[in-house]
Amino acid sequence: MPRDLPKKCGFTKEDYTDFFLPRYRKNPLLFATEICGIEPGGWQIGFLQTLVEDMDTPHGARIALASGHETGKTFISCIVMFWGVCVLPDCHVYCTSATKDQLVTRLWSYMKRIISESAISGWFEVDSEKAIFKHLPGNFIRAQSWSKDKPQSWAGEHCHAPWAVFDECSDIDTEIFNAWSGSANKWNSLTLIMGQPRLRSGKLFDAFDKEREFWRGIHLSSLDSPFASKRFIEEARSKFGEDSDYYRVRVLGMFPKADNSQLFPDARYKKAEAADLTPSDVGEPPLVAGLDIAAGGADKTTLLFRSGDKVLFIEKFDSGDHPALMEAIASSMLRKGCGVVAADSIGYGYGLVKFLSEHKEITVVPVNGSMKAINQRKYHNRRSEAYGRLSENFNKLSFVTGGVKQNDLEDICRQLESIKISYDKDMRIAVLPKSEIKEEIGESPDLADALAYSFMASHEHGQTPEAQKAKMLEIHRIQMNSNPYRR
Repeated sequence: MPRDLPKKCGFTKEDYTDFFLPRYRKNPLLFATEICGIEPGGWQIGFLQTLVEDMDTPHGARIALASGHETGKTFISCIVMFWGVCVLPDCHVYCTSATKDQLVTRLWSYMKRIISESAISGWFEVDSEKAIFKHLPGNFIRAQSWSKDKPQSWAGEHCHAPWAVFDECSDIDTEIFNAWSGSANKWNSLTLIMGQPRLRSGKLFDAFDKEREFWRGIHLSSLDSPFASKRFIEEARSKFGEDSDYYRVRVLGMFPKADNSQLFPDARYKKAEAADLTPSDVGEPPLVAGLDIAAGGADKTTLLFRSGDKVLFIEKFDSGDHPALMEAIASSMLRKGCGVVAADSIGYGYGLVKFLSEHKEITVVPVNGSMKAINQRKYHNRRSEAYGRLSENFNKLSFVTGGVKQNDLEDICRQLESIKISYDKDMRIAVLPKSEIKEEIGESPDLADALAYSFMASHEHGQTPEAQKAKMLEIHRIQMNSNPYRR
């Protein structure tokens, strides 16, 4: 802070009108350095320098920040809100974040800290959700959580300078932005949306895509940020690679290359192929099964048998008589010589999985879709991992005529084309919930689920302890005899 400025500004009308406003009304960068006592760096300097010009239009400022990790976007947004409520008459500022916890512990915590450590802290009354500017008591900054069921709480703001800041905006429902848009279309208004560009959909993506003529879109790379951890950048590069979506999003602040849509866009072109329905002892892996257990009604419990990259049989059962269903599934598996099944273990599936587990000849791999994935770095949960494994093998997968009926093949391909993905906050693949898929296509994706579950099982799950021990000894022997300089 310059030496000719007091550490705390006096609270008189003259202090505000004769000194403060002329000095800072058009200069948020100077406000940040002198009043807040901080030195903006990197992209923040240009952002603050052009902010007044952005607002001086009939539709106000609409700014979208697609940010990598640790670029300082949240902190500088608090500086901007602080400046705006001090210099614009009749200014109402609303801020929110993806969750209430993030709003309270991060965004609003920054806001309170910046005000309390500033040279004009005495000019404000601050509580757990609101900061009121005493020189213009109608001016305020409010921490306002959002609800998908109540978008109207963000509508109908009629002040001179309506502002809204949406942090981590990829997780905020689109209806909230739609409700706010009616207020933010005038001189001196500001709509600031920001977050990591995890999704190729939603308001942040639209601001850089189909609505780009109405927004100033800025990509914030961690590589150019003086605040970003170099260690984080190097770890992201070494673990995921510079071509990965993780690196693009978390480091470069760019949208992922993979589309947030169909995981199997060309499934309909799969054709049934003639093949031997009985795996031979040589060259063919043993059978594994995937089992999706329906609650009843029109949905069918589905048992699918796969040998390597060949789907050999699909069987469907009525789910009403559970004791009979248990026996039918066990009998079918034993008759075909299949000793391993990956089965839906939640809801109605719990009892059936327990029953199958009591058969000495059958090894059950329970699949609870909401559980943590085995590969937690790549997949959001176990269900997403099952479909991820299927997608990695889908191109070489074939369906065998005779064992797979044509109508079942058409149904499974239609269901697979309805499987959509997104990315969670850690850039892990997340398959949309089964309930959303059922609502979209009018049926439960039982066939697709059974196929995906089969990739959570391997014939190795059914190996005897002796076979497992022999395998581990062979791996140990190879390691001991390998060239140590190539390990």
